[in-house]
Amino acid sequence: MFETPTATGAFFEELEGEPWPLRVHVSGTGYVRRAVQVAAVVGEVVVEQIIPAAGGDGFTGMLAAVPAEGDVLKVGWADDELVDTPVVFHAAGNG
Repeated sequence: MFETPTATGAFFEELEGEPWPLRVHVSGTGYVRRAVQVAAVVGEVVVEQIIPAAGGDGFTGMLAAVPAEGDVLKVGWADDELVDTPVVFHAAGNG
């Protein structure tokens, strides 16, 4: 069984225009490529277009809406429950 991915930090990059106002770069462990995709949410906003880093030490994804200040990043596998991480959204950039 694969371990649940972890997140130790994130950078939220503001983008101009639609449909993606934010890109998130997450660092952590356990983001191996497998048939079941990595899944993540920031508060109620689903992280879409997730691309795991080649070494499994994080991922990049897109957000279609801006989360609320202080919303928690949850990560996991698409076929399992997502778990809270210590990463929270701050509009200034770093989580």
